[in-house]
Amino acid sequence: MKSTAQLTKENNVKSLRLSNTDREIFENYMTYMRSDFRVNPHDTELI
Repeated sequence: MKSTAQLTKENNVKSLRLSNTDREIFENYMTYMRSDFRVNPHDTELI
């Protein structure tokens, strides 16, 4: 199983392949999810 740090890095690299509009949506979504302390950080990156 991949660590949370590995998943975060992979998600960040994959986001660079998105169009500018899609990347902005993705980054806003991930910022919201990563700041929600009710959600396990590892589960957030799996989403």
